[in-house]
Amino acid sequence: MRNARKITLILVVVVMVIGTMAMGALSYFSDTETSAGNTFTAARLDMTIDGQNGVNVQKFNIERFSPGSQPKKSWTIANIGDIKGYFGISSVIVQNLENALTEPEEEAGDVTADIGELGDLVNIRLFIDYGKDGWVSTGDKTIYNGKISNLPSSFDLDEEISAGGDIAIVALFDWWNNGDLDNTAQSDTCNIDFTFRLTQRTDQ
Repeated sequence: MRNARKITLILVVVVMVIGTMAMGALSYFSDTETSAGNTFTAARLDMTIDGQNGVNVQKFNIERFSPGSQPKKSWTIANIGDIKGYFGISSVIVQNLENALTEPEEEAGDVTADIGELGDLVNIRLFIDYGKDGWVSTGDKTIYNGKISNLPSSFDLDEEISAGGDIAIVALFDWWNNGDLDNTAQSDTCNIDFTFRLTQRTDQ
């Protein structure tokens, strides 16, 4: 009986020592901090043309166009997003329509019943109008200067527009005197479609 009590007492002491050692192991210095609520919000890159968003903006509807005319129009390209973007013209489509041959056209040598000649005769100057005065001035950036029919299918301009900023793109048409050749374009129609694009650049 006395040995049993000794064994029990020894076990109690061993348990107490182990417990004390465990408590001692947990008593080192410690600290905790938190990093909660981490979120990511995507930036916004949004372009408007003349203040319009998501709609087609038709700039030209010129009737009774004739040699010696010099009409011009401009687009205001605005970045209403919150990061800078880079502007380019991603698609240009030109269509020359004959609209049936007239007598003066035939007399001038026009024999194409389906393809018009207006785009071959009229020059277009596309430029970035930094001064926003509507005309090509010192410092403005010429995008293209040549016949409408020879317009490239796209322009990789890489023109920076800051968040909240805008640029003016001007198209100036020149129908110079081409002599009797001008008669080949009587009643013809030329359609031009531009697709403008604003993109983020990977190195910004």
